[in-house]
Amino acid sequence: MKILIWLFVFLSAVSAQAEIYLEPYLGYSTGSGTGSNTEQGSPPISTTGTNTSSQLLYGARAGWTNKTFAAGAEFETGNMSFKNTDNLDDGSSTTTEESTYEARMTALGVFGLIRAGKFNIYATYFPSFSIGDRNGSGSKIGIGYQTYKSIYVNFEMMGTTINEFGDVPANMTNLTFAHNLMTLSASVPLTL
Repeated sequence: MKILIWLFVFLSAVSAQAEIYLEPYLGYSTGSGTGSNTEQGSPPISTTGTNTSSQLLYGARAGWTNKTFAAGAEFETGNMSFKNTDNLDDGSSTTTEESTYEARMTALGVFGLIRAGKFNIYATYFPSFSIGDRNGSGSKIGIGYQTYKSIYVNFEMMGTTINEFGDVPANMTNLTFAHNLMTLSASVPLTL
């Protein structure tokens, strides 16, 4: 919240002509990631895995703008479909398990955007990022190109790290999960 207040103060100082900025978007993303954990027992089982995901997502950026700069908050959500491949190692043998699941992804963060001709270049930091009952943070960079009137086609790359895990067994330790996404979306930036 403090970041949003500072962004508001900055934009107010830069331009007395600051306007409200709203940019809804719809897109499709694919991603991949890694995870690991250790299940304590006799013997302990170490699991390392890879995952891939895909999702239709939607969201919006909202804040303040002048002619060349915009800043504010961003919200993004979608249902992610995951395919996992896990390798379980108990010290004497390794087995592979595959699974699929769906989880709701939501992200809330702050963004900064620079306009350069027909291009928008932007970055967002998500201090609040969740996939199902897992929570963490993420960041993304993107570039948008104005194609027709005020419609932009955007390409984004996002990296996330999960550091809070929901319901896990008490004997599960050393949990890690990181996921990277590439997104292609269409947006309509509006100034009000």
